[in-house]
Order: sequence, then C-alpha cells, then structure tokens
Amino acid sequence: MNGPVATSAADEERPPLPRPTDRLRLLLTVALSDTGRDGQNLERMLLLFATMNRLFSGDLCHMFFIMMCPVDLAISAAAVEPYGHRLKIELINEEDVCPELRTNPDTTSLWPKVNSGWYRQQLIKLAMHEHVPTPFYMTLDTDVLFVRPVQEALVFDAARARLNVQTAKYFRSLYTPEMVAIEVEARLGRKR
Repeated sequence: MNGPVATSAADEERPPLPRPTDRLRLLLTVALSDTGRDGQNLERMLLLFATMNRLFSGDLCHMFFIMMCPVDLAISAAAVEPYGHRLKIELINEEDVCPELRTNPDTTSLWPKVNSGWYRQQLIKLAMHEHVPTPFYMTLDTDVLFVRPVQEALVFDAARARLNVQTAKYFRSLYTPEMVAIEVEARLGRKR
C-alpha cells in the first residue's frame, strides 16, 4: 500500500481528519455454515487475528467488525474471545447489515467450486458502508495475513487514505509468458 496519493487545491481547504481511532474500521466477512466453502474460514480468521495481534498498531483501528450468518455467531464469539483484550471486536449478524439476505436469495458462485458465500460476502461488504460511523473502512478476507507491522503512515497520508495504485507497467512485469500459460490453464479448468 505504498502508492501515490492524489492531491488538489481543494485538499488544502479540507479540515484534517480525526485521529485514526475515530476514522478507520476493519471489516471481515466470514462464511461458515452451509455455504459450500471448504469450512476452514474459522481457522483462517484466527490466523489473521494472530498476525494482527502481533503486527497491527493498536491505535490505528477503533473497531473490527465481523459479519456472518446468525447461526455462526456463537461459535465465532468463542473463537475470537482470546483476542478481545487487544482487538476491539464486534460480531454482527449479516442480515442486520443486508436485510435482503434474510430471504436467502441465490448467491451461487461456481468458482473455485460451487458455493453461496463469495457473492454474499461482497454484498455485505458493500452494504456495510451505511453502518460504519467512520470516514474509512478496510475490508479483509480470511485468507489475509499481516507479515509486516501496520501503522498509521502505511494506511494514511496526512488527511487522506493511501491507495495501492498499480500501473500497467507493473502488471506487464508480472505477466511473463510462463505466467500467462499458468493463467490460461487455470481459466480453462474453471467451470462456468
């Protein structure tokens, strides 16, 4: 997340944003029950918390929201309890964030295998903007692990959030002929 931050004359007129604890929330959607996923999201979530506990600056984030199906709240509450002293965690019923999910609409995704969790999670992440009281929120997935310390300067530059801006040149450097062959093979193997 070391990309450039765009500024303009209007930026100079804006008042500074509140301190980090008042401006950033972290969001995590967790798919456990009856989603067709591999069932390891709880274990991956705990690995994420272990890395956050070690590497995430305590004053950077005021609250960590975790959204999930109502039936998964109890098991998740017990699992995250050891991290509650360091991370301010709030478990949220995803149906409270996105009431449309109460009718269990078809959110089937065919990749990497048939599941109902991925599209559902994207809807929750988008709907959460109405419930976050801070100017910024960062979404995470259970396959994210922090490998270096995360501090305010990495996330914010003055009164703006940093963006990870990747150029075409960067992607061309990644897309070697070998990488293209691997990607083509992977895409051909997907069910549509």
